[in-house]
Amino acid sequence: MIPRLILSVAGGIFSLFALSADAVPPGWTAEGHRFGGEGAVEVYRGDHHHHLYAETIEVDGAVFSDEFILEKPWLNLKFCEDTFRGTLSLVTMDDEGRVRESRTIPDVSRQAEGWLNDGWFAFEVSELIGLRARLQVRDLASLDEFTLERVEPSNRSRGPENLDWYVAKMTALMKADEAVANSDPFRPVIHTAIPSGKSWDANGLVFKDGVYHFFYLARPNGSTPVMGHKRSTDLIHWEELPPACVPSFAHGETAVWSGSAILGPDGRCHLYYTSVGPARPTACNPYQGHGVSIDDDFVRFRKVAPNMIVNERDIPDPVQQVRDPFAFRVEDRYFITLTGGILREEYRDTVTNLEDWDHEQMAPVLMLFESGDLYEWTYRGLVFREDRTGFCEVSDLFEQEGRWFYSPGGMKYFVGDLNFDSATYTPAKQGTANTGLFYAYRSMTAPDGRRLAISRIKEGGDLATKKWTECYTLVREWWLEGDVLHQRPAEENHALRTGHRECTGTVSGVEALFEAGGEYEIVADLVATTAARCGLQLRRSDDGSRFFQVGWDVTRNEAWCSVIKDGEVVTYDAPWMARLAIRPENKQDPHKVTFRVIIDRGLAEIFIDDQKTINRWVEDIPIDCTGVAVFAEGGEVEVDRLDYWDLEL
Repeated sequence: MIPRLILSVAGGIFSLFALSADAVPPGWTAEGHRFGGEGAVEVYRGDHHHHLYAETIEVDGAVFSDEFILEKPWLNLKFCEDTFRGTLSLVTMDDEGRVRESRTIPDVSRQAEGWLNDGWFAFEVSELIGLRARLQVRDLASLDEFTLERVEPSNRSRGPENLDWYVAKMTALMKADEAVANSDPFRPVIHTAIPSGKSWDANGLVFKDGVYHFFYLARPNGSTPVMGHKRSTDLIHWEELPPACVPSFAHGETAVWSGSAILGPDGRCHLYYTSVGPARPTACNPYQGHGVSIDDDFVRFRKVAPNMIVNERDIPDPVQQVRDPFAFRVEDRYFITLTGGILREEYRDTVTNLEDWDHEQMAPVLMLFESGDLYEWTYRGLVFREDRTGFCEVSDLFEQEGRWFYSPGGMKYFVGDLNFDSATYTPAKQGTANTGLFYAYRSMTAPDGRRLAISRIKEGGDLATKKWTECYTLVREWWLEGDVLHQRPAEENHALRTGHRECTGTVSGVEALFEAGGEYEIVADLVATTAARCGLQLRRSDDGSRFFQVGWDVTRNEAWCSVIKDGEVVTYDAPWMARLAIRPENKQDPHKVTFRVIIDRGLAEIFIDDQKTINRWVEDIPIDCTGVAVFAEGGEVEVDRLDYWDLEL
């Protein structure tokens, strides 16, 4: 088969020509091995379009068009219906020929999705009119066939602006390895996750007409980040829907990164996210995208143009790493926060270029914007700056009983006062909510007034071999007692309970109780009458040599967990993982503790006194180790109550 590529281009830019690896027609240049690496040119001027056929995967090159001037707001491109594992980019340059930006269709292949808009795709170039530009076709793999039939400068778009083709592609990719992922005996079944691939940051919870919608950052098979979407009527059974938000390649996006969701005054679901791509500044990225539902079920979304909430010119202070819009409502006012890092005072005389900042020279900041309709935003101010180095991301903010809870994205939180008129946040208390692998949560107020939250649990699984990694916490309830955050699994999770057992008594040493299932919940009220340390041994082997230990240290006033093998704490590449510990606040009696533990195959979620939590994976104990025991060291522990339930979806 003769490898060849025909591009028939209208609109006064190019003319009909044929292209192969051995010869390049007038008007184009080539580099590297491309399109099979061998073949000949054949020009055909009939009614049919010729294609390029590849015989090898040894491809590492590209072809470039001659330069032309962008004169109209849209550049429409028409492809023939065929398969091409490669990219097509629009590259713009300044007057000196330096690349200004590049907008890319990352995979021209449409074989799996079908063909939309008769093969048309569009680049929006309204802000680039007058610039020099060229097209680039880059081969990524064995090229079956490819035809760029037409390039048309225009005042309107012919492209599939709703990006249905890419939604379909990502939907299929998310499910492609689901059977393999679910065959892993350590993969949780009670905790929700992407069907296959990488579950990333939680991006929002929204409730309407009896249905909860959960939006999350997803990387199917480790690919381009998109905003995944699930819905549920009970917070435990989740239906996977097509991705709600995918990159708008015509606008210079190549990835959708973290954001949030909110129910608008128009009854629509509004999504906000960080827009990422080669056209975006690396230092102060002002591009925060916006999508709006176009049906009552919140299944289909459209992008709002332009893909920008705020321009960096609106922010008086130079801020780096601007990202992660969090939208919330206060009465009839709508707000968005953005996170980032500001240059610390001691560096302001010596560092002037945003691109030159590094992590140690920044301080985390929170910026506030206001809108009356969720479309047009006004900068209110830089409301909070932390006294540490770095920047913050994936923040969450809510009010309860006049106090404002703020988290900069990880396990730390603040409680204080937020003044919207002066755009200032004044923290009165700083605390730690969790330890372990808890990160990037989103919260919402339920119809009954409870504050519900869900978070990403990092690590777990293996993307390369098991086709999954990471998952999400069970939905939990948050509330403030004074200035201390409290939390427990949402009451909806009680519907998972079955097969109840209960135990009481006094334990000295170790007392084995029973064999558990693969997914279960234990609530234990323990009183260390004379013991210095006490707690639970879970996932225990028959001979007692291996187990997962959840303990309470009376002297340290501290809860901890570790994996034990042959009497020794198992250590990891990350030493801090060997013993995860956290201390409850305002504890009245250090001899009493309540553990609420949820085991879901290889995952453990631990709640201490309905206040602090620990999340960790327990994948290094064989799955058939299922024993449950109570232990006491240095004395006795009274088991006032131990309730056990199997959990079943």
